[in-house]
Amino acid sequence: MLEILFGFFIKINESNISLIKILEISENSIIAIGNRLNESLMGEIVLIKLTRNGNVVFSKSIYSNSYIQSADAVYKDGRVYIVGTITIQNEGNNILFISVDTNGNIINSKFYSIANYENPSAITIENDKIYIIGTANPTGSIRPFFFIVDTNGMPKFMKLAYLFIYSTNLKNFYLEGDYIYVFGDYYDAKRISFIFKFDTLFNLIEGKRIFTNNQFPIYGFFKRNDSLIILSDKFLIVLRNDWKILSVKNVSNFNPKFLNYDNSIEIFGIYNNNVFYYVLDRFFPVLKTANIWTNNLKFAKNYVIFNSTNDYIFYKHLNCSIFQNQIFYLNDSYLDITIENFPISFQAFSIPFSDAILNVKDISVSITYICPSSSKNEFLISNEEIYDVYDISGKFIGKRKVSQLKKGVYLLKKGNLYKTFIIYR
Repeated sequence: MLEILFGFFIKINESNISLIKILEISENSIIAIGNRLNESLMGEIVLIKLTRNGNVVFSKSIYSNSYIQSADAVYKDGRVYIVGTITIQNEGNNILFISVDTNGNIINSKFYSIANYENPSAITIENDKIYIIGTANPTGSIRPFFFIVDTNGMPKFMKLAYLFIYSTNLKNFYLEGDYIYVFGDYYDAKRISFIFKFDTLFNLIEGKRIFTNNQFPIYGFFKRNDSLIILSDKFLIVLRNDWKILSVKNVSNFNPKFLNYDNSIEIFGIYNNNVFYYVLDRFFPVLKTANIWTNNLKFAKNYVIFNSTNDYIFYKHLNCSIFQNQIFYLNDSYLDITIENFPISFQAFSIPFSDAILNVKDISVSITYICPSSSKNEFLISNEEIYDVYDISGKFIGKRKVSQLKKGVYLLKKGNLYKTFIIYR
């Protein structure tokens, strides 16, 4: 038997800290990355190392004589790589790159400059290449950039896209083998989404733009086997590799923030003014709503950050009674959608760089459990207790003991609590 368990919350109590990423660095440790305004209203980058039980190992701030902030981070082989911005006089934002060890000590720090403003949005790593995407403003128009550096921050090359003339957002990457999918959207009278497929040197293989009669912002993308999954503000779309639509699900009755693929399709967002966590997999479709309000969500593997007055970290694979479960289905929908080729031209160039002078100091933070995994309201399974049992399709089977169930996946209900339960035998 295997129980599927869901989440606990811990809260970062300092209101001047805004978290942007949670990185798993071992089976027992995580590092939270964020931004902080100091007493002089200068931006600093925060590192908080926590155990899986929520105990603080260290809390540090990286600071400079200039305003700095982080945008994204990634971990590999004992190093945390952070991308963000540093404000340089007469240049605006420059790209900032930092690598630190798991004790928060700076290994490398560099900044890269293009004329006018750069805003990196995401970083990822594959082998010895670090990929950074974002936007720049070299000619008065916002241009997406695609940037590769090595693990010491030495730039290999940068490419700028030269078709976009409107407001552009590069959202994130999805890496699969020898291919990189970059997704985002731009504004041209309405929000239009795009997905680019590159090789590992950012050579374009194909580009698609996706739009409807209305706004079509893209919130999430991934590739699963031979399917492409796209999440917008109103629809969850499944396509074949050749971009033919397989299914469209309507999500317009809630406000999704992002989509993740791990062992299932997972969507987080806002539903009836509360956070929801929707799981759609081969086991069971479940909507989980949390008794916590937020207006912003950020995601990193098994963790979700809820940004409101204070930051909450949710680790989704442990039990927490703050979530209420209900069976919830996404309705099939028709969508008048256009997907067409979107060729763009690129210009590759070298980018000047300099060492960034940064310092590290200890700061004080406190952590509060919202609901520990040992909550007295935890739903424990007993083989002989009688539960309301639902099958994988959502059909009510009846009142049963676990010992009476055959091999399969079930949803057990006890009072107002639910638990997904798998039986292998």
